[in-house]
Amino acid sequence: AFSTIILAITSIIVARILGAELYGQYALALVIPQILFLLTDLGISQGITKFVSVLKTKNELNRLNSIVKHGLLVRICMGLAIFGITFFFADFMALFLLQRLELAFYIRIASLAIIFQVIFTTATSVFVGFDKTEYQAISTNIQAIFKAIISIVLVISGFDILGALVGHTVSYIVTA
Repeated sequence: AFSTIILAITSIIVARILGAELYGQYALALVIPQILFLLTDLGISQGITKFVSVLKTKNELNRLNSIVKHGLLVRICMGLAIFGITFFFADFMALFLLQRLELAFYIRIASLAIIFQVIFTTATSVFVGFDKTEYQAISTNIQAIFKAIISIVLVISGFDILGALVGHTVSYIVTA
């Protein structure tokens, strides 16, 4: 709940500083990377949570380590592939999907967060599987706080859309 409140307040502050048009461009720049980010999971996070929990109760640490390692490896590979597609085809996506070629640079910046979001979400799945939800909550709160601080400071400093996107990306880098 705390991270949701922080992110909501951050969105309101950033939207008020940027204004409707720039905030709309910021939101559009995030749409494609965030939709493609969904393809990095394909149920792997839920599987990690389930199998970590089951194997922990059976005290099968070798299999547990293998599940975490391989799940993270698969997700990172998927994240790198989705990042590469998003980064290298940002012009095409901006032009044909959003009909705003000027957003291609911003899509590239937002695409950097994909790799680190993969690590972050996989780690939170592992925390839940280990019944360490407090670590999941702490991670989520840290991400929200970093996004708030960095985004707001950079937007106020005049970096506009770029500042908001850098705040978004750096928050995942830090928490990953």
